[in-house]
Amino acid sequence: MNELPTTFWISTFINLIVVIGGLAFSYGKLNNKVGSVGDNLDRLEVKQDKYNNLQERTVIVEQSTKSSHRRLDEFKKDFKEDFKGMSEKLDLLLQRAIK
Repeated sequence: MNELPTTFWISTFINLIVVIGGLAFSYGKLNNKVGSVGDNLDRLEVKQDKYNNLQERTVIVEQSTKSSHRRLDEFKKDFKEDFKGMSEKLDLLLQRAIK
């Protein structure tokens, strides 16, 4: 049987070391990227929670604003009615005073 020369085995061994090293390096880089993606997801979750909280608070503010506008409209209506009544009474008093 023919034996392979020593240079072949040395070359094959070096190539295996290079391939294994490349795979290890790639695995390390990939693992680092996966960890980075996980960190980014965590930051995005925090931002999403803040955004959801902001939306909930905005809904509450909108409801409060609607309620305030209704109360203001009622106040305007009551004020107009009261002012109209006061104005009529004032006119009567002025007419009596003039006579």
